Parts: sequence; C-alpha cells; structure tokens
Amino acid sequence: MRNRFRSFLSRHREGTATKPAPPSIVGVFRDVARANPQKVAVRTVAMEMTYRELDARSDQLARTLLDQLPDAREGEEVPIALVAGQDEEAVIGILGILKADRPFVHLSTGDSPERRRIIIETAGFEIFVTGNSAVPGLPSPQTKTGVRFFSIPTRVESGEDSEALPPPRGDRDFAVVFTSGQSGNPTGVWRSQSCKLEHARFLSETCEIGPGTRIGSIIPCSFGAALNDLFLALLNGASFCPFPFASEGIPHLLRWLEAAAIQYLHLAPSVLRSMMATDLDPEKLPALRWLKVGGEPFHGSDLLRFRESFGKDCRILLSYGASETGGSISARILDGNTPTVDGPLAVGKPLPGKTVEIVDAAGNPVTGSNPGEIAVTASHLASGYYRDPEKSAERFLEIPGRPGFRRFLTRDRGHWDAEGNLCHTGRLDAQVKINGIRINPSGVESLLRSHPAIADAAVVPVGIRHPQLSAFLVASHSRSKKADPDELREYLAERLPRHSVPRAYRFLQSLPRRDNGKTDRDQLVTWSRENPKSPPSDRSVAPRDSLESLVAQIWTRQLGLEHLDIYEDFFDIGGDSLAAVNFQAELSRQLGMEVPVAVMLGEHPTVAHVSEQIRHFHWGSPPPEADPIESLQTPFSSLVQIREGGGDPPIFFFPGGYGSETELMLFARIASSLPGDRPIYGFRATTLYQYESPPQSLSEVARIFLQESADKFQGTRPFLVGNCIAGMVAFEMACRLERERDPGEHPHLILIESAPRRGWRRKNRGDGDAASRSQDPEFARFYLDLFEGHVPGHYGGPIDLLVGPEYRDPEDPTLGWRNHTGGAIEIHPLRGDHFEAVRRFRDDLGSQLARVILERSPPK
Repeated sequence: MRNRFRSFLSRHREGTATKPAPPSIVGVFRDVARANPQKVAVRTVAMEMTYRELDARSDQLARTLLDQLPDAREGEEVPIALVAGQDEEAVIGILGILKADRPFVHLSTGDSPERRRIIIETAGFEIFVTGNSAVPGLPSPQTKTGVRFFSIPTRVESGEDSEALPPPRGDRDFAVVFTSGQSGNPTGVWRSQSCKLEHARFLSETCEIGPGTRIGSIIPCSFGAALNDLFLALLNGASFCPFPFASEGIPHLLRWLEAAAIQYLHLAPSVLRSMMATDLDPEKLPALRWLKVGGEPFHGSDLLRFRESFGKDCRILLSYGASETGGSISARILDGNTPTVDGPLAVGKPLPGKTVEIVDAAGNPVTGSNPGEIAVTASHLASGYYRDPEKSAERFLEIPGRPGFRRFLTRDRGHWDAEGNLCHTGRLDAQVKINGIRINPSGVESLLRSHPAIADAAVVPVGIRHPQLSAFLVASHSRSKKADPDELREYLAERLPRHSVPRAYRFLQSLPRRDNGKTDRDQLVTWSRENPKSPPSDRSVAPRDSLESLVAQIWTRQLGLEHLDIYEDFFDIGGDSLAAVNFQAELSRQLGMEVPVAVMLGEHPTVAHVSEQIRHFHWGSPPPEADPIESLQTPFSSLVQIREGGGDPPIFFFPGGYGSETELMLFARIASSLPGDRPIYGFRATTLYQYESPPQSLSEVARIFLQESADKFQGTRPFLVGNCIAGMVAFEMACRLERERDPGEHPHLILIESAPRRGWRRKNRGDGDAASRSQDPEFARFYLDLFEGHVPGHYGGPIDLLVGPEYRDPEDPTLGWRNHTGGAIEIHPLRGDHFEAVRRFRDDLGSQLARVILERSPPK
C-alpha cells in the first residue's frame, strides 16, 4: 500500500494533459482502507479497530453533518470543534469531519481549562462534535445562540453506502492547529492537505512505513505533531497506536511500548531523556525500530545515552520543523556511526521540495556558517494564521516570479555546519540578558546534562528587571551520590563565563511537561518565584556610611539582590566583568567623577574594599565622616592602576579583544597570581576614540600609551604583556622604549597568542565580522581598523611567546615574530583554546606568566 500511496502522489506531481484535481487526505485514506479492510487501523490500550470499521463509522459522522448542515460545503471558514480524548473517538471524529469537507480543531479532553477557553473564544465555534467523555467549559445552546452538538458514532450502522458521500476537495485546508502557547497565548495555524500529504510521503519512504507497522503516538491530536503520526499511519495502512502519556507517565509508557510491540514512536527529547534515566532494558523493546525526535534540541550526550539504552537496530530520525511548515523542514538519521559533539546536534539537510536559508534581520541570506534566522521556502506550507491576516502577511512572504511558493520566517536561530547540515540553536526570543550579556539557556542545559550526575536539566530566567538563571535538574540513576549545587557551580564555572552560571539549583523527580511532551518552562518559572530569596543572616554587615551605602545600592540593583553583606565578593554573588564595568560607569555618574576600573580589580572586591579604594584614589586617606559624598573630578587616562606595589620592575597589560574596560577587567583577574611585590597597570583602548583627533595608526597608539605612562618606566625594564592583537601594541611600545634607551636595555616583552598581523588570525581562526558582535560595534571597528595593513618594525630584544594547542602553527612556531626580532623567542605552552586561556584556564595562565616574570626579573 505504500507504493499505492506514492503512486497517487506521483501522478499529482507529474501532472497530465488535463490536470487532475489535487489529491485529498480522504481520497488517499479511502484507497488505503479498501485495500486493507481487515488491517488494524487504530490500536489503543483497550481496543482495536479495523480500517473497514473506521471507514464506516467516520462515514456515518460525515453523513450526519452533511444531512443536518447543508451549507457545510459552501466555503464556511469557521472550523468544527472536535472534543475527544487520545483514543479511537478522536480518529473517527477527524476523518468524519474531513469526509464532510469541513476543517476541524481538536480540543483534547486533557487540555487545561484555560487553554480550552482561549481556543474556544478565539475560534468562535458554532458546531461541536463530541465523544463520550464529559468536558467542562463548553458553550451550550442556552448560553450561546446557534451552537449545535453532534456525537461521534459508537457503532457501525448497517445499510450505509460510503459511496453516497461526495468526493471531498483537496484544495481546502483541513485543520487549524493551535500552538502550545509557550511564548504566550495559543495561536491558530491553518494546515493544508498538500502539506500533510507531502510530509507523510517523506516519512513513509524514510522509515519504511507500510501496512501493519505499529506507530505509537503519545501526543494529543490537538497538536500538529500527533496529526503527523495519525496520517503517517492511516495513509500507509499502518496501525495508529495512541497512548495517554500525560496521565500515565514513563513507567507505564515503557510497559506499553513492550506490550504493544511499537515500531515507530514520535517524542520530544525531554521524554526520551526521562526514559533513558530509568533502568531501561533494550531487550524488552525488540520491535522498536524508529524514534522520531524533535521539538527541542537533541544533544551529543543524548545520543551517547541512546546508544547505551536501546538496541542496535533502533535508529533516530532527528527532525526540525514548525506548525507553520506543516511538518519537518530538515531531518537526519542518527545511528551507531553518527559522530557526537558537545551541545546540540545538527538537524540535517532540507527535505525535498523545501529550500532553507539563513537570513539576517533584513531578510537577506547570510553566507558560510554565519548565524541568522531560519527561513524556509516551499509550495506546501501552512496557509497562514487563523483570523490574523496581518501576522500571516508578516511571516509568510510571497516569492516574486514563483507563483504558489512562499517563504516562512521561523523566528528560530540557526547556521550551517561544514557538512551542509542545518544547526538549530534556539528561538530568537529565547535569549536572556544576564548582567547586560545575552545568553541562551539551552547551552547551559547542555553542559549540565554532560555532568555524570545529571540525567536532564532545564534552565530558566527568573526576574524581569534583573533576571538570574535557575536550574531544575533530574538526577541520573547511574550515580549513587547526587551532585550538590556547589559541585555543579564549580563544574559550570570551569566551562562557562561567570554570568552564565545559574544562581539556584533544584532537583526534581522529573521535569514538568506540556501535553505535547515539551518541557513546561512556565511552570518552572512559577516554582522559582514561589521560592523567595532568603533574608540576611545574623552575621551580615550592613553599610557603615554613605559611600558604602551607595556602592551597595548599585550592586543590589544590578545583580537583582535583596540583601548584601559589605564583605561579600562581587564575583561570588553573581557579578562578572561586564557587570563590574557597568557598576563603574553608574558610580562615576552618581559621584560626578571617573571612578577607576582598578577599584574592582582587587583579589576580593567587596563593598568595603571598593569604598576604601575610592577614598584612597581621591582623598589620599579616609576623610572624617565624609557625608554627604562630595563630587570630585579626576583626569581621564588610558592607563589604569590594577595593583599597587613597591618592587621593580612594573607589569603592564595590553588586553586583547577591543581593549575595553570589559577585556581589561577579564584579563586583570589573573593579577593575584603574579608576583605581589610590584605594581601592575593596564591600558584601556576605549579612551582613544574620545580624543578630538583619534590616532590613525598603531604607532600613534603606542606613542599615546607611552606618554601617559612615562613616569612609571623611569629606571626600570618593565614587563609588557600583550594578548591577542594587542600584542602588536605591546611590540610597538617595546620598539619605542628600545630606541629611547641605551643599547641592551630592552623591556621584557611577553606575548599571549599573538601574531604580527591581524590577518593571520582571520585566516587561521575565522573570526569574521567580530566587531558587529561587540558591546560597542562603532568603537570596535575603529580599533580593529588600526591594525589593518600594519606591518611591525624590528625589535632587538627577546620575546616570550605563550601559545595554546589550537593556536599553534606547525610551519612557524613563532607565529611570524621571528621576522621582526633579533633576539631569541622562547615558546611556552598554554591550556585551552584562545577563548578559554583567559577564562576557564585563567589560573594556569597566571601561573605561567608568574613563572616567566620571575625568571626574567633581575636578582635582588
């Protein structure tokens, strides 16, 4: 029968001299039912129904609707409401309404009353087809004029002639599917028959679905994913096997899969993780051949656990799609040979007949592996949104010169990998700003799942003005001891920027789910809000004067805290480098002076420490009861003192990236690892852009930096430490100092993953238009333009070069510096990649720098 189904669609696609009417779902189903009258069409936990009985009972419902609603075929756009459970009544109702040539909306008896209320009010139903289950909240003829109710037939009536029904049209939409409403109220989407037929054809060919195949469905038919399962079965002579998973749970699901010998099951990754978190015995599911997985990111760690939990004959069809596309946009088969990666797996190549593009905010395609919004173009998409023509016109775009084709903007983020697979990286609106930095919680979830003690995880933002991340976790059964929050914080802190590490951790038996199997994140947010922040402890110390009060007030507001001890470390209570810069800017504004970045760079920045530093910098000593705080003005300089010291020689940092306060703050966090008897300074490049005549070359930048720090160099051989492209600035400074001094009095030059030309990094690292992703793109482009075309001169002294494994160049271990120095170049290994070296492995970098500095320092 699968061949018959394919042949039917092939005739439609190829066309004839007299173009046939477009195929319909009912037409294909009738063809299948007559060829397989005794095959089981619907198999529930309690009953079985053959194709002959299903055809007859749905005919009875259609005949009733056509007899009593004679105008039903006149183009009525209000769909019929089908109220039924996750059983055979839903299947009979769907086919009966389609045979009457009317669209439907399935209202599941398991829907929440609020969801049902919203859909009924939105749709304005006048006709309800109901099963035997009583459902509260439905309108009645007494409360709403014109409402009519019809019952789903409970048995086959004799003497009925199915041929008496007129042939339905295939050019009409067959259903309105309401989305899950995770980002707001449910939205209705019209579903076209051509879209559904094409999707069923793809799945039947890919997964070899045919007469007798048992297709499990654990999602109510009120969701588009379940309709995909239903028609995949009924249009191929297979058995549709619904199971009320929402009310039964994982243990009953596993027993049902075994007892019903399910061969194909469609489920969300979160449900699969819950299955794999149990003591799953693959030998108990010998019939299972296909798991169709979609709706949420599927990670490399999930694939590893799948291989351990299921038999070798079971494969995964990983797909990506949307209600508006009527099914999958792309898909790929995962088996024992599929390579695993950290994080979400790519979701495959576009399906035949669909063109997928990655577009920018203006809708223009982006090239290469650059990220953007996923857009799909096809002739068989959803028709649009129910009763929302403006939104339909905004999201479904006509294609000039291609009649019948439209482009749908998914609002999903994605990019292409090196093999041409689509990578779906989450919703455009799923990101959250934590301390001013955009992050995607799904990346944090992926790392949590990679921990051996965690089977599943969900991370949600809590709070509106100052959101913080909360993690909800399901423990792994494979580990006897449950991980505690401190262990998980440390695990994440080694792999993520500090702002991405959740503040709160809560273990659950299982994650809450919506009816479609996806994680119910709204419920998690509600649970987080029900757990208020704890009050201050008896030992907490409150601010003691107006300056400490002001500092504490800004911190609590920026970090979303209710209470603060003046001896709590800023970085331990949720702060990070960018938050520190934001604090500095706000404090400077409120004090009417520029507060140096240095006040936040101590080993333990606290309210007390920061306040003391401000007094030291601007008063020289704590003034007697300085209340209110007086305003002071301080000079604006590129040079920032990170740490005081009386020893020689001093150390100067040239931070990588764009040389801003954020990069300086990040890099200066290693200062505590360096020899403590000497002063440490740093240069911030952002000041260069605020000059009346900004520098136009790196030589000018070096001159300005040298002029501002000249008094710090007197009588010493300073250490110049340059990171990334700022290594070229440090090199220019070294050249200038060398020219001004006696021969042989070279400064100590240390370069961290730096090359003499910025083009080397772009060629070997592929950083692309990195400036557009910075906090200040205009300054970043100005700063990076200073490096374009710059060719370093010649330096006579030695260079210490610190390089990690990913940055090394086998052909030239010096990364090109050997062409620009007459001295020796000593290479020192680093841990991690270019990003991790100053973040995850910050302590290792500090230790390596300390060793080099001590070895190069003159004996005392």
